[in-house]
Amino acid sequence: MTEPSPRSSRFAVLSLLAILIFATCVALDVGGLGTGLQKLLVADTPPASAPAPAQPFPGTPPPAARPPPDSLTQAWFLDSQGYDGALAEAQKVNASMVIYFRKSGCEPCRRVEHDLLAAPELKKALETRAKVRLDVSAGEREARIAGQYDVQELPELVSVSPGGAARKIQLVRGGILLSPAQVIAALH
Repeated sequence: MTEPSPRSSRFAVLSLLAILIFATCVALDVGGLGTGLQKLLVADTPPASAPAPAQPFPGTPPPAARPPPDSLTQAWFLDSQGYDGALAEAQKVNASMVIYFRKSGCEPCRRVEHDLLAAPELKKALETRAKVRLDVSAGEREARIAGQYDVQELPELVSVSPGGAARKIQLVRGGILLSPAQVIAALH
């Protein structure tokens, strides 16, 4: 037998790596990719020959309802391409949009992501909004978007109404992180 050439081995490794990255993005729903694929692959109605769904045992909670087709992606969109997706999604369902401006290597940004954005009560409050995380150091377009919303300090959250009115929320004030309740109040 002949051994595969180094070139074909590299191609195989790169192909496998690309497949793994794509599968990870779908599994983590990066940029709403998984939700879009799910809408394409999962039919909204069962086929006519499908058996009736089994009745739950008494005392068990009902299964979670499937979100309506026009519902918002629950994952955060990322950077400038994600901004375009979140904006389109918000316009499609006439919803508000939240833009979280951050920067790589920013310690207050890490605190916001770990302690604030991960808080269950804030996650719940953001379910009805399109969401995008925008790293202002990721590229020229990201910096222009930050300028469009007059972002001066990081981290910062901007809430954009369906009509386009923007309200900035400074997430760290005097070195102190806002609480989830304070952010929820500022969003309303």
